[in-house]
Amino acid sequence: MPTHEVARITAETNGSWRFEITDFPAVRSALGDEVLVAFCCCFAHGDRLTALTDFAAMSGKRHGESSAAHTRNLHAMFWLVAGTLRELALAVRYLRSELAKRQMLANLGEAWVRVQRIEAWEDDAQRRDLRNKLGFHVDMEAIRKGLARMSDNGEPVLVAAGDGREIYRTYLPLGLDAAFRGLELPEAELEGLVSSTAEHQLVPKDLQEVFMTVMQRCGVTVGQRQAV
Repeated sequence: MPTHEVARITAETNGSWRFEITDFPAVRSALGDEVLVAFCCCFAHGDRLTALTDFAAMSGKRHGESSAAHTRNLHAMFWLVAGTLRELALAVRYLRSELAKRQMLANLGEAWVRVQRIEAWEDDAQRRDLRNKLGFHVDMEAIRKGLARMSDNGEPVLVAAGDGREIYRTYLPLGLDAAFRGLELPEAELEGLVSSTAEHQLVPKDLQEVFMTVMQRCGVTVGQRQAV
C-alpha cells in the first residue's frame, strides 16, 4: 500500500481537468494487473460509447434534426452503440470477477450499481441478437425474413433518400429496414430498449467514479490541485 501521493487531479482555470497517475508502478502493485486490465477494457469501450453519442449530437447540428443524413447517422449510431454495450458488458463482467477475487465488491456505491446494469447486454438473449444480427454484424437470414414481411405488407418500400445528390446527404434504408423487420422485435420492447440504451450511454462517467473508489480502497492517495 503506497504511503505517498501517487495520483492527482488537476483542475485548470478554463474548466478543463486531468486525472493522472504519477507513480504508476505503485498503483499497479496496489490494484493488481488484472483489475487494471479489466478497467482498461471498460475504458476503451466506454470511450467508444461516448464518441458515438457525441457524433450523433454533432450530426444533428450539421445536417438538421429532420434531415435524411441525420436519420442515417442516428440509426448507425444507435446500432453501433448496441454492439458496443454488449462488448462493454463482457468487460464489466470481467471487472466484477476480478474485484470479487480481491473482496472489493461491497460498498462500491451507486455508480457501481449502474455500471453492473450493463451486464444485461450479455445476459439478455434479445440484446445479444441485436448485437450479433444488426449491431456489429448484418444477418442475412434476418434480412430474408424482413424482405418477406415487407412483401406481404404490400406498401411502398423506400430504397434510398437524400437531402441532395451528394453522397454524405443520402442514405439507403432498405437494408436496415429489412434486417430490423426480420428480427420481429415488438414495438413495446423496442421502446424499453431505446430508453435503457440512452441511460447506459452515461456509464463511462460512472466507470471513472468506480475507478477512483477502488483506488482509494487500495490505499492509493489522490491529490487535488488547482492550476494557476
